[in-house]
Amino acid sequence: MTTLQQQAVAAGFLHVLGASPNLYSELEKISKHDTAAVGAFIAKTLGLAQPPNASDLAAMAAYADDALHDQAEKIKESGLAAPTTVGMMFFMQPG
Repeated sequence: MTTLQQQAVAAGFLHVLGASPNLYSELEKISKHDTAAVGAFIAKTLGLAQPPNASDLAAMAAYADDALHDQAEKIKESGLAAPTTVGMMFFMQPG
């Protein structure tokens, strides 16, 4: 993926996460170390032709932590069980 695509997917996935109360609980069921499964879940959720790979997920996590922090805070305030680290939604590795 290009940098712009990574950023768009990160923002889109975070938006969908805020709109769907059950999405994060589904994501939590995926192994934190299975980046292929996390990528496949994001692709399925957003209707992507190809899933993000581990490198894409790392870039998406960094972008989310840097630029999408406010959006993630709104999701947390809405009462969803969102992670405390925004990038965890994309890379799913312990901080």
